[in-house]
Amino acid sequence: ARRGHAVFHMHLKNFQAPHGPLKLRTEDPETLRFGPVVLDRQYPKYNFLARYLVDRQYVALFKEIAGPFQPQVILSSNASPFVQAGLQSYCKQQRFAFVNWVQDCYGKAAEDILQKKWGFAGKAAGKFISSREKKLVRTSDATVFISSDFHTVFPGNPQAEILENWAPIAELPNGSKVNRWSSAHGLHDKKVFLYSGTLGFKHNPLLLANLAERMSQRNNVAVVVVSEGIGRNFLEKQKQERNLGNLHLFDFQPFEVFPDVIATGDVLVSIIEHEAAAFSVPSKVLSYLCAQRPLLLAVPAGNLAARIVREHSAGLVVDPLDEKGFLASAEILINDSVLAQQCAVNARAYAESTFNIETIANRFESLFEKALANVGHTTSVARPAHP
Repeated sequence: ARRGHAVFHMHLKNFQAPHGPLKLRTEDPETLRFGPVVLDRQYPKYNFLARYLVDRQYVALFKEIAGPFQPQVILSSNASPFVQAGLQSYCKQQRFAFVNWVQDCYGKAAEDILQKKWGFAGKAAGKFISSREKKLVRTSDATVFISSDFHTVFPGNPQAEILENWAPIAELPNGSKVNRWSSAHGLHDKKVFLYSGTLGFKHNPLLLANLAERMSQRNNVAVVVVSEGIGRNFLEKQKQERNLGNLHLFDFQPFEVFPDVIATGDVLVSIIEHEAAAFSVPSKVLSYLCAQRPLLLAVPAGNLAARIVREHSAGLVVDPLDEKGFLASAEILINDSVLAQQCAVNARAYAESTFNIETIANRFESLFEKALANVGHTTSVARPAHP
């Protein structure tokens, strides 16, 4: 929008997840607008049958809201294959360019999860979702993968652009440990392991409960989890049943206090299971890198986030099945201040060298040009003359 384009940012308000700033701020350009899509219920993240029906409602609401804006390009992400298919079909009807920004491989996740739940029938349902997703990747006017690993899930799509995710480094400064949020919750004078983000099927929250138990004899150490949903509910029970007074649980926090939240952490934690390693890159890790704190990851070695942290010496990485290694690495980072400080400096240095929004915007504009050309439009994205 600062480059002169008219931008309409739509988002699903009923989705239980952390959100960025979704209202116009005084410093934002007038060409930026926000439009929430409001369902008649909370989005059923963990019920695949209910999700299909809600996805249809979402697509209908999207058309109703986006139609009057008459965009040239729709860049769609973080939506199920059924939503993406509906939006792609709508774009073809209207001759809008559809850019498929692939953040997760829903089909692969569905195959693993549904087979465990429903056996052969679940596997068949997962295969169907995978086939829909693969077709979307093949037939979109442009496709963005956030990791080269996605080529193994969607083979034969050399036209897909690799654009790794980033964090808004300008809005995530290297904050002080002592701040309003940490002081308000009595965490400013403790060593804090912090986890902030979703805890769903692809995470093992037991690692966080066991970390709290491991540190329970140290009065100056706390484990802080900022999350909602099934993983958070599990930790609530663990906290009560195991009397984990050092385990502090919070709902998702507003974006404006998020810099203080991650600055409260002395060690920033991320976890992801093996089944999800090929199709998910924990975005929380990118925000962590901006915070100038050491990272502790229980993530498969081949995952992009694990590679970044390991190759740039920004923290310690262990296999998610290696609980002993996870707890031992936590001890190292909380006790070895020299190592922790060096990891923190390396993390911020990586973020500063990589998360350049001007470079990223240039690549997206080029991608939009290609997508517009694929639907026969000649208007240049670089010289906006139309929303």
